[in-house]
Amino acid sequence: MNDKELLEMAVMYGRNALEWRRKFIGLLPEIHKRKLHEKENCQSIFEFAAKFGGVSNEQVRLALNLEERFTEMPKLHELLVEGKESINKLARVVSI
Repeated sequence: MNDKELLEMAVMYGRNALEWRRKFIGLLPEIHKRKLHEKENCQSIFEFAAKFGGVSNEQVRLALNLEERFTEMPKLHELLVEGKESINKLARVVSI
């Protein structure tokens, strides 16, 4: 494998990792509501998120808070739950 191919693979994997992390974070509010983290022997949603998604406590809190605030904003709620936008961008929008 030459340098160009290696770089292309790294870029592709990096982009995919960001997309899948957004999607994982979007699932956290529903996992929390259904208490599915307990079925995986996790003490909290925070432990579940760290163990399976490498997501920090701060990101989990933000996702749960945003989901609560977006109950009356279906388009923004959809962006969060489907992982179409990062939670940091959505947090900036909701603060306006």
